[in-house]
Amino acid sequence: MLINKFIKKLFVIPQLIKNEGLDAFYWRILKNLGVKLNYYSSIEKRKYILQKKIIKTTQSKVIDGHYKGLFLNCNNDRGSHDFSSKLLGCYEQEVQDKIVELAKHHQLENIVNFGSAEGFHILGLLKKKFFIKGYIFETNKNLIKSFKDNQSANDLNNIVKIFNESAKLEILDNHLEEDELTKTLFLVDIEGSEYQMFSNENINRFKNSIFVIEDHPFYKKNNENEKFYELIEKYFKVSYVYSSNRNPFKFKELNDFNDDDKWLIMSECRPKTMRWIVLEPQ
Repeated sequence: MLINKFIKKLFVIPQLIKNEGLDAFYWRILKNLGVKLNYYSSIEKRKYILQKKIIKTTQSKVIDGHYKGLFLNCNNDRGSHDFSSKLLGCYEQEVQDKIVELAKHHQLENIVNFGSAEGFHILGLLKKKFFIKGYIFETNKNLIKSFKDNQSANDLNNIVKIFNESAKLEILDNHLEEDELTKTLFLVDIEGSEYQMFSNENINRFKNSIFVIEDHPFYKKNNENEKFYELIEKYFKVSYVYSSNRNPFKFKELNDFNDDDKWLIMSECRPKTMRWIVLEPQ
């Protein structure tokens, strides 16, 4: 088994060097030797350095956008080094805009976040009073700790219920009544597990809620996602939001950064153009 794993990694090496350069190979060797680093390529290293500068410049507070004033402790980066764009307020800007629009249009009160990480979205939305009450599902213990730190720092301790477990709609049966579900938005980012979220048994209960789901079709190799799309088309009005442009030149805080650094700061480390599925009641 170990030999097969080793052989598989050997075959990946030429493509890794071709795509990211010889230095990326060097960083991966260190990673496989168990060396704990904050980055595994020269680009990641530069993003890490830039992120430290942005954290210092903003004093760990979001300086623009819908979540302006939100404090983030920035202690639990998962290697993507995306706190720069979060602190500037432009991280997943399309998602922010759509959620705020939906909250106002449908007069929503509750937000459920499947895969909350450190709480950027849900805490920002609650702090700015777009929603009244929140629920999160997060399995990573370090991220839970980071979330709790941010929750406390933003004076939001009493309005978020935390589930340290995998996201399952059925768990909410004892927490949200039928009439409350009509005033609830689900924000879902669970890395491909979204295709297992709905079933013929549970979807009828949640068809009057709102969902914003990050779509990960590249994570699945079977027809699981096809069944998911069939279900949502049957029970919801479906639309899509896509990744779009950013403007680093709008931030005076970036005036002294060179162009290459400006655009790296904007990066959210997406593998391709991403889309989010928006589900509204029919």
